[in-house]
Amino acid sequence: MPGTRNSGIARRLWLRRAKAAQDSERWNPADLIAHFGTASLAALLYFEIAPEWIIAGWATLTLALIAVALLLNRRVFLEQAHALVAGIVIRSLAHNIFGGSYFVAGEWHGRFSILSITAALLLAALPLAFRLRTRYQGQPIAGLDRLLAIRYPEQVFFFAPVALATLTIAMKMNPGMVTLSWGIEGVLVILMGLLVSRRSYRFTGLFLLSLCVAKIIVRDAWLLGERDRYTTFIVLGAALTLVSLLYGRYREAVRRLL
Repeated sequence: MPGTRNSGIARRLWLRRAKAAQDSERWNPADLIAHFGTASLAALLYFEIAPEWIIAGWATLTLALIAVALLLNRRVFLEQAHALVAGIVIRSLAHNIFGGSYFVAGEWHGRFSILSITAALLLAALPLAFRLRTRYQGQPIAGLDRLLAIRYPEQVFFFAPVALATLTIAMKMNPGMVTLSWGIEGVLVILMGLLVSRRSYRFTGLFLLSLCVAKIIVRDAWLLGERDRYTTFIVLGAALTLVSLLYGRYREAVRRLL
């Protein structure tokens, strides 16, 4: 079967050439220089700005990196943006939310405004992330790119700020306003999920609302002051009613999205 043999040889040659091209792209000196440049900028921000503002500086750099990845069509900058998002989350948890830094004397805690600015900067990258998702939709993803979720950048730039906002509310806000704030956040997340047609976003919003209901039953109904308890019940009830109306009115559209 000469035709079959020739096609098999051609296929092996094509796979070998594709692997060589992928390896050469992976070890591109330009990418290595880009990594060194971004690492230098991140280190400069770490050592030159106030410790509590480091996460905001890194979030600004992340937004710039994803914009460059879109404009120059270079995947390496998106990889760096995702790695920096992981650094932002780790530093936020270790220093800005739960406690003081090893490099800062005393028991210092980050301000609510700094954490809010950081989350807002990460969310601002979402439109760019959606455009990059369509660009990498059909491309082969393996190795480090798969680990960094290159094919799903809109998930990285959604869940990181939502997680930071949720934990910030829990740790920094008045206990009487935590459930209320989580309820508002849940409604906003559901609306965003309906707007951009993302099931994971909507499920996250429903999880936040369920968390609010569970917190009310377990804690708020017994420990909150009278004014806070009534305010929480009224606002959360209105939020749940709004979500129910949205799902009822747009039931067919939601069913198609699910």
